[in-house]
Amino acid sequence: PSGSAGPGPRGPRATESGKRMDCPALPPGWKKEEVIRKSGLSAGKSDVYYFSPSGKKFRSKPQLARYLGNTVDLSSFDFRTGKMMPSKLQKNKQRLRNDPLNQNKFVCTFML
Repeated sequence: PSGSAGPGPRGPRATESGKRMDCPALPPGWKKEEVIRKSGLSAGKSDVYYFSPSGKKFRSKPQLARYLGNTVDLSSFDFRTGKMMPSKLQKNKQRLRNDPLNQNKFVCTFML
């Protein structure tokens, strides 16, 4: 019967998406969802989405940052995991601080 949606590639879309989970790193009411791609060259890879308390969908960290503005500091927020990563923030700051030194090392190595 054409009206029934059985298991398999043509089944209901609900089987393609994961559960929406609370995201404690964001304000109350925000949800995170990971969706596994079912077909195409990138089948098996996943996409992460966030949903505001009102249900608005966000596909990227910049999109999330624009919406939240200054209400949440997302500099150490890992979009894929949904967690704040303080060590990631420190590493980024260190990398920026040491950048000219690293460039000199690269140039010297490159010239050898």
